[in-house]
Amino acid sequence: MDTITWEARRQRAVQRLLQGEAFTVVCLSEGVSRGWLHKWWVRHTRETATWFHDDSRCPHTQPSRTPAEIEEIVQLVRLELYNRAQFCGAQAIRWHLADLAVHPLPSVRTIGRILVRHELTVRLRRVFLGDPFVPAANTS
Repeated sequence: MDTITWEARRQRAVQRLLQGEAFTVVCLSEGVSRGWLHKWWVRHTRETATWFHDDSRCPHTQPSRTPAEIEEIVQLVRLELYNRAQFCGAQAIRWHLADLAVHPLPSVRTIGRILVRHELTVRLRRVFLGDPFVPAANTS
């Protein structure tokens, strides 16, 4: 089989149907199922300019997603705690949100996801100056 794109195959198959070839003949020669060809035939009859493109598989809505206002409040609280040089982890942010009577109050895990999504996490890098394989001296 030649290296032609799926979009070109769809266009070619529908063009053959428009020229009067039978569904079965087109399916056999293209090596596709009748369901596949029917799907693209129906999309072609919608008369849209991009009927041969794949439709997005992502959901149209995300009903359980944290509201944008809550995400913004989490970001602002995190930055406020950071600027005051206070602990600014997810648990501290949740305590602060509870003090502010934010509703709905997101879980610690949700706050952590929001921080990661907006790149507000900082990995602490600690320098270890000793050899980890040498046992500590007994000072007793």
